Amino acid sequence: MPSNIILYMAAIFYGIGFRAVQTPLQAWSLEQAVQSQKGVAKSTFYSFFDLGIGFGATLFGQIGYLFRYISI
Repeated sequence: MPSNIILYMAAIFYGIGFRAVQTPLQAWSLEQAVQSQKGVAKSTFYSFFDLGIGFGATLFGQIGYLFRYISI
């Protein structure tokens, strides 16, 4: 069973990685949009970013369960 220190380290690395990826991707998506569609581009970006996080967590939770890393 992982210790609390590993959990805290994972949370820190997740936060750093999230900030390192989310901001540049959002800027890039807004740069590609025309001026009148910037609001649509921003909402679409956040919708798909959140869906990716949700589906990724579900997928990797199942993978962890299959490899007996976690148990329910």
